[in-house]
Amino acid sequence: MLYARLMTDISKRRVLLLYPLMSTGTTVVKAVEILLQHGVKEDNLFLVSIFATPLSIQLIRSQFAKVTVSYCLLSVSRGDESPVIPGGRQRNMHGRARLLRN
Repeated sequence: MLYARLMTDISKRRVLLLYPLMSTGTTVVKAVEILLQHGVKEDNLFLVSIFATPLSIQLIRSQFAKVTVSYCLLSVSRGDESPVIPGGRQRNMHGRARLLRN
């Protein structure tokens, strides 16, 4: 991340992190790390995405178990394909967002 301008009392707030397309999850991991460095509690972070891959969900959950993750579509791909396939198969969550929480 090149620039982060956060509220001075960010550590006392609940944070909604919006990231529309999570392919590998590495950008989200970096954003969460920066928020944690500024004192935000992991269980006060809520990640919302429209489209995610199993790879990105696995990476985020493995590093930040207390972050609440919500997404609408989950990519279904084989291991030999790139994480995001334009026009590829997605598993629709039947109009409801999937919420992952411990």
